Amino acid sequence: AAAPHASRVPAVPIETGPGQRAEFDWSPYTLEGGAKIQLWNATLRWCRAPSLAACDNYRQTTTLRQLRVAFERWGGVPAEALTDSMPGVVDRWECDEPVLNARYVDFAAYYGFTALIAPRGCPQWKAIAERLFRYHEGNLLNGRTIRVVREYVELLTWWEREKVLGKPHPETGRPIHDMLALERPHLRPLPARPYDTRDVCVRVVDRYQRVQLDTNHYPVPAAVGACVYVCADRERLEICDAKARRLVEHERLTA
Repeated sequence: AAAPHASRVPAVPIETGPGQRAEFDWSPYTLEGGAKIQLWNATLRWCRAPSLAACDNYRQTTTLRQLRVAFERWGGVPAEALTDSMPGVVDRWECDEPVLNARYVDFAAYYGFTALIAPRGCPQWKAIAERLFRYHEGNLLNGRTIRVVREYVELLTWWEREKVLGKPHPETGRPIHDMLALERPHLRPLPARPYDTRDVCVRVVDRYQRVQLDTNHYPVPAAVGACVYVCADRERLEICDAKARRLVEHERLTA
């Protein structure tokens, strides 16, 4: 598989205490069969425990969903989360300072972590995440021919469980899954309910009384030409009117 992860800047990690910081990022890859995937990587800096996923996009809602999954897998929330100027996290820079996206700020406040942004052009600030991408390229991808996404997803799941979590920690020599168990009590508790990471978009009801999402059309009991709100996660979607009243709910169809 092609691995166009561009960063090759030598990285010196900043050591932090247990429960203090996580790093997260995306990296694109193209499989031998031509399929393109985005590899999600969130890693606790102290214990080096990752949360990996293969996705077909890196939209804001996908980023927030994967962060939520990472917190749930780790069993808690770090005090800080560090990333770069990715879309959906940073809207723009002003006076050399990042202006964070409002929904990302809301997500961070909901889970109670400090949102840190690496300086532009300084991937070494995310040294642990960068190293895991390179380990993925040199270990999981090295010598393997992966042609379809399903094969890659299955291999990634196995590799994370057997190779990454079982790998010796660079400082203590203990397996990373043991180090995660030691860090878990230092993480902040998860909220009682997870943050709502659904996609929300506005649609106009067409002449067939349907609305389009991706390549699919869904019936809605609303007048032709009416504006409605579509709130969709990976399994279901609900359609609301202009006063946020739920009109209908559908199972989300595959593209």
